[in-house]
Amino acid sequence: MAGQARFQDRVVLVSGASSGIGRGCARKLMAEGAKIVAAGRRRERLDALAAEAASLGAELLAVTGDVRDEASAPAWVAAAVERFGGLDGLVNAAGVMVGGGLLDLPAAEWDRMMDTNLRGMYRLTQVAAPELIRRRGAVVNISSVAGPRPYANLMGYVVSKAGVDAFTRCAALDLAPHGVRVNALNPGVVVTELQTAL
Repeated sequence: MAGQARFQDRVVLVSGASSGIGRGCARKLMAEGAKIVAAGRRRERLDALAAEAASLGAELLAVTGDVRDEASAPAWVAAAVERFGGLDGLVNAAGVMVGGGLLDLPAAEWDRMMDTNLRGMYRLTQVAAPELIRRRGAVVNISSVAGPRPYANLMGYVVSKAGVDAFTRCAALDLAPHGVRVNALNPGVVVTELQTAL
């Protein structure tokens, strides 16, 4: 992997790595020398990503679980420490999108988006923070162009991403004194399974 060492030997945990932007982030980071802990719900996809990493001479540890499950975040961080000795970065890319507005979005789907897109990110960042502080790492939260503005028929998703933006700003203030950077990316429409599921 000569000439691609921007993140050489940095250990990065990527949630939502089994598809979409999370998978893309994992691929890009490992291509630039990072050691990846790829977290997601679909084992077969993570195993395929691990095989791809091995073919490139990269190091990738696949860990399964759901960000909504309280046990996932501690298990993923522990796996990073056990396998690679620590954690330098966190990419919060796990997310779901369900269409619907105030009059027709089921409360269960609202809860699923809030639990996945917002609470899952909060909990994983909180659990990872001691390791990130120890190694003066960085956090990148995948938000959306929907975070700063409203869209019709996407109420739950928009509100969850607005929460991601607010969380990012607050976490940046909390972690800056410890040398940890926290930023959000707000991409426009990226055609992934997130959109095709609507």
